[in-house]
Amino acid sequence: MKKTQSAEVASVAFAVASLLSKILGFVRDLFLSNYFGVSKSVDALSATLPINSIFQNIMTSAIVVSFIPLYLEELSNNKEKAREELSTAFNIVVLLFFIATLLLIIFSHQLVSVFVPGFKDELTQNLTSKLIDFVSFSGFLWAVVGFLYGLSQLHKHFLITAIMPLFINISIILGLVLFHNTLGIYSYVLGLASGLLIQAGVMLYYSKKYLGLEFSLNFN
Repeated sequence: MKKTQSAEVASVAFAVASLLSKILGFVRDLFLSNYFGVSKSVDALSATLPINSIFQNIMTSAIVVSFIPLYLEELSNNKEKAREELSTAFNIVVLLFFIATLLLIIFSHQLVSVFVPGFKDELTQNLTSKLIDFVSFSGFLWAVVGFLYGLSQLHKHFLITAIMPLFINISIILGLVLFHNTLGIYSYVLGLASGLLIQAGVMLYYSKKYLGLEFSLNFN
């Protein structure tokens, strides 16, 4: 079965996926506004979500600038060695972002005071601190998934990277609809984390089966 796609197919896939993503994002925001309106809970959530973008942007920059050129060069010379270095790079990425996630969780309360000093009341500060914990975990998953997306696109497996991000908004919408009464604003981050866990699981399987990623505890 052919897994790679041409540039034309990739362009169409990303265009359709982008349109669907915007529609789903609009629906997600409608549910969020309907359930929570203009509230301190939404303010706290908005203050924490950029963590995902930061992790994602760092991962994207690292892949494009440093990893891909080296991996392509090695792949043309020695495929077996390239696979070993790919596994090592993946392990290093997981370890570094895991450490970063732990640090964000440990110092989440201090981060609230630094980045959102406008939150004066203790309840909002504590809520924001707890949301940072959950969103930091999601950011870690973003980093893992971002690495695997970069690997997929490098091997011209574009369709999987166009389709999978749609599950995040779908998962968030389901989280809001099913759990907004019981979990409050945490229903949003539950949906976010669940969608990313699904993506990570699918992409790990896909990368091992089709992209030559071998999992080992090798850091050399």
